[in-house]
Amino acid sequence: MTTPTARAALVATLLAPAAPLPAQTSSAANVATTITIVRVPTPWYAPNWLVTRRMRGTQAQYAAIDGLVFKAYAHASDRHFGGVYLWTSAAQAQRWFNADWHKRVRAQYGVAGDVRYFTIMHADAALPTEANPTSDAVAILMHGSGSVGTQGGSNSGRPSSLFASYDVQTADGSAAVLTFWRSRADADRDARTYAARLGVPTAASWEWFSLPILLPTQQARNATTR
Repeated sequence: MTTPTARAALVATLLAPAAPLPAQTSSAANVATTITIVRVPTPWYAPNWLVTRRMRGTQAQYAAIDGLVFKAYAHASDRHFGGVYLWTSAAQAQRWFNADWHKRVRAQYGVAGDVRYFTIMHADAALPTEANPTSDAVAILMHGSGSVGTQGGSNSGRPSSLFASYDVQTADGSAAVLTFWRSRADADRDARTYAARLGVPTAASWEWFSLPILLPTQQARNATTR
């Protein structure tokens, strides 16, 4: 049977990201165009607090990835961990989540990592410019219907408890709204009212993510001063 010490060491190994890409000077505008949501099953023996502690040790590595504007480390409500990533381009995201990344995840977990791509159609966002390693924030992916870009995420007078709202297009062309809330209590109180204002169905199919770490990169800080 695996000992607690061995389990902790294994979790550290599993959570280690690929080696950072070489430093580059990106010619792309420092504005996010693409979102990826990554989900990997949490090992049965690893409580969320342990996974979060290991996540904190990877912040410097992720901050160095070219094209990454912002990462919110995430725990999904169904015992998956991963993150919500904002990228300057889909090509940069695909370069990170390459065949080697998928091969490594499958080797470590025995299952494929789930990486979903979303195109940002409209944004109303005030992302933090300083890292927060003890965040209480929450993200909700609100699956909707109708034409992308008309749901009103950028024009609806978002509540102060909401620090970012993105109208996005999924890989199959459907519409959704990705919202970032300052705390779980804020999301519980305001999310359904905000969704109703946007005309997004308040359905049980909403995906909730707790975000224990918020990590803006230098590109995010540059974007706020342009």
